[in-house]
Amino acid sequence: MNSAVSETAAVGGTSSSARVGAARRPDAATAAWLALIPSALLALAAVVLLGPPVGRLLFSPDASLDFWPSTPLRPEPTEQARYVLLIASAVLLAVTTLVAMRWRSRLHRRLIAVAVPAAQLGTIGFLVACWIGQLRAAFIGPYFTNTTLAVAALMTAAVVALARTERTRRACVRLLQESRGRRVGILLVAIAMTAIWLLHAINSDQSIEWSNSVTRYHVQFSFDETFAVINGLTPLVDFTAQYGSLWPYVIALPLVLFGKTLLAFTIAMCSLTGIAVLAVYGILRRVTRSSLAALLLYLPFIATSFFLVWSDATNKLLNRHTFAAYFPVHPLRYAGPYLLAWLLARQLDRERVRAWPIFAVATLVMINNSEFGIAAFGATGAAFLWTLPDYRPARLGRLAAEVLAGVAIGVVLVSALTLVRAGALPQFGRSVEFARIYLVGGFALIPLAGVLGLHLIIYATYVAAIGVATARAIDRAPDRLLTGMLVWSGLFGLASAGYYVGRSAWETLPITFSAWAFALALLTVVAVRRIAEARSRVPSAVAIAVVFGMAVMACSLAQTPVPWAQIGRIQHPPAGGVAPTAGTGPYAPVKDPAVRFFISSLADGAHHFVVRHGAPIGLFATTGHRIADAYGVRDVIPYTGVESVQTRSQFKTALDELRADGGNTVILPQEPSPEMGAMLAARGFELLTPQGLRPWHPRATFEALPGANGMTKFVDTRHLHPAALR
Repeated sequence: MNSAVSETAAVGGTSSSARVGAARRPDAATAAWLALIPSALLALAAVVLLGPPVGRLLFSPDASLDFWPSTPLRPEPTEQARYVLLIASAVLLAVTTLVAMRWRSRLHRRLIAVAVPAAQLGTIGFLVACWIGQLRAAFIGPYFTNTTLAVAALMTAAVVALARTERTRRACVRLLQESRGRRVGILLVAIAMTAIWLLHAINSDQSIEWSNSVTRYHVQFSFDETFAVINGLTPLVDFTAQYGSLWPYVIALPLVLFGKTLLAFTIAMCSLTGIAVLAVYGILRRVTRSSLAALLLYLPFIATSFFLVWSDATNKLLNRHTFAAYFPVHPLRYAGPYLLAWLLARQLDRERVRAWPIFAVATLVMINNSEFGIAAFGATGAAFLWTLPDYRPARLGRLAAEVLAGVAIGVVLVSALTLVRAGALPQFGRSVEFARIYLVGGFALIPLAGVLGLHLIIYATYVAAIGVATARAIDRAPDRLLTGMLVWSGLFGLASAGYYVGRSAWETLPITFSAWAFALALLTVVAVRRIAEARSRVPSAVAIAVVFGMAVMACSLAQTPVPWAQIGRIQHPPAGGVAPTAGTGPYAPVKDPAVRFFISSLADGAHHFVVRHGAPIGLFATTGHRIADAYGVRDVIPYTGVESVQTRSQFKTALDELRADGGNTVILPQEPSPEMGAMLAARGFELLTPQGLRPWHPRATFEALPGANGMTKFVDTRHLHPAALR
C-alpha cells in the first residue's frame, strides 16, 4: 500500500507495468463518453414527458395532512418527479456504459474519434451555459466572484504545469511521501484548521443575543430537540424530531455532565461536526496515500462546506452565518453519512470486506434523519455493488443477506434503546413525519428559479463521479477504495440534493456544497492522475475543468475566520453593543419567580394552581423542553414548539399526549390562531384571565397576568383534577 509505486500513483504518476496493464484492459472511459450522449437524450425525454404523470403518481398532495388554513403550501410534484428521473438517469449511465462496451467493437473508429470529443466539448459547453444561467438568475448573484474565477484559473494552470513536467512531478512525489511524523503533524494541522472554521458556530446564552439573526433564530429548534431527551421524552416513541432522532442522545451526554447551557450545547455540536468532517480527511488520506495531498484537498472541502451564506455588513468575517452554525445540517444531517463513509472506506481498503456492520450503521443513519440517511444508505449499497470482484448469483446473494442482517441489527439496536428508556417499541413513521409534510404536503417549498444554474453544475459533478466509478469498475481498476468512494459520493450527493430541489432558495443551495466538495475532491485525484499520464498529449478539457472546480473551492479559504476575533465575539458584544442580562433571552429560562410559577403550575381545580416536581405540562414554546427541565416539570409536547406544529393532527397528537400523561395545562407563547383556539375550546380548554377561567372566543381580550411574560395559559376544564396531581 505504501510502496513507491503507490505513492507515485497518488499524485498522477503510474509505473510502466501499470500503464501496459491499463492499455490491455478494455477502454471503459471511452465507452462511458459514448454512453453519455444517449443517456442525456433519454434523461431529457424522461424529464419532459414523464415528469407530470410520475409527479401525480408519487408526489400528489396527501389529503391526510390537514394543514392549518394559513400554512404556506406550494406542492411541487412535477419538479420533484423530474429530479427523481434525473437521479435514475445518472444511474442509467452505468447501464448504458456496459452496453456501449459491448457495441464498441462494432463502431467505426472514425465515429468514436468524433463522438468522444463531441461529448467532452458538449460537457464543457453545458457547464459554461449553466454558469451563464446562474449569473442571469434574477433572484441571486454569483456565489463565486469574477476575481475568484480568475485566481482559480491561475491555480489550475499551475497544477497542470506541475503535473505535466517530469522534474516537478518527481519533486511533488518526494514532497507527498508519507512518514509517521508527517502523518501526525498534518493531522494536527487538519484538526486545528477544523476548529478555527467551527469557532463562529459556538455561542453562549449571552453571545447568542448579539449574534446574527439567522443563527439566533434557528439554533432554538435543534437545541430543544436535545432538551426533549434530557427532559424525559424519547424520540420515535413520544417525541417527533424534525432533524435527528438519534444524535440528541449523544449530544445530551456532555450537557448532563458539564452543564445544561447553550455554550455546552454548541461546543458539543461543533465537536461532532469536527469529527465528521475530519472523517472526510481520513477518507482522502486513504485514497491519496499521502497526508499532505489529503490536506490540500481537505482545506478547500471545509472552506466550501462552511461557505459564508450571510454576514454582518460591518464585519463580514466576524458575525457570520454558515451551515456550520445551522446545526440541522451540520452535524444532524451530515455527520452520520460522513462517519458511515469513513467506516465504509476502511472496509473497502481491506482484503476481506464485511458488509453487515456497515449496513447496521447505515440503518442507524437512516433512522436518525431520513432525508440524508436514505441517500447514504443507497450510496453505501452502490459502493459495495460497484466494487464486487464478480457478479455471480452466490456473491450477490451473500451481499443481500449481509444487507438484511445489518438492517435487522440496526432496527434491534434502536428498539432496545426505546424499550429500555420508554418501555415501548419505536414508531418508525415518526422519522419521516416532517419529510412527508415538506415533500408531499409542499410546506414552504420554493420552485427553482430557472433550469440552468449552479445547481446543474453540481448535478453534473455527481454524474461524473458515478461515470468515472463505473468505468473503473468495468476496467477492474486495482484501487477499489477510490472506485467505491466515487460512486458513494455521487449517489449520496444526488439523493441528498433533493433538499434544495424542494426548497430552492438562494441561501439553501450552499447546503449541498459539502457533498459537492467531497465528490469534486475525489474527482480531482483522478483528474490530476490523468493529466500527469497525458505527458506529451494535450490533457483532457474535462480533467482540467475538474481541477478548476477544486481551485474555485480553494478560493473559499479567503473566508477563514480569525480565531482570536471569534473567541472575543463569544466573550464580549460587538462595538457599540450592550450585553444582555444573563437569563433574559429566549434561550435561557427566565429567573423571575412569577414567570416560573405561571409556566410550571398545573390547575388543581378552577381557581387553584400548584407546582409539583415532574408534573406534565404542554409548553408550546420553541425552547419549551429546556425551560421545563430548568423548572423541574416535564414538557410532554412531542414537537419543538408551536412553530413545528404544522398540521391539525400534530396539534391533536400533542393534546392527546398531555391528557395521556395526566396533565391539563397548556402554555402558548402567543395568542392562539382562531383555528388553534377553536380546537382547544372543543376539547374543553378555557383561557386563564385575571377573572379566572373563561371560555375562549376569537375576540377574547388577552389581559396581562402576573408572570405571563407575553404567554397565554389554557386549562382543560374537563380534567380540573388531573391524574398527575393525585
